[in-house]
Amino acid sequence: MRVVKEHVTHSTARALHEGMAKAVRGSKFLKLTSNGPGYRSFRWIASGYGS
Repeated sequence: MRVVKEHVTHSTARALHEGMAKAVRGSKFLKLTSNGPGYRSFRWIASGYGS
């Protein structure tokens, strides 16, 4: 369950960062300076499914 919780937390953080990046793209007033969470593999989580 710990790995599942970490996976959900990481996936949510990536989704939020991508959404914010799209929202501020082209804005004169806002700038996103964070690169967001990088790639991470999780034990027992199959990658590429559901994405």
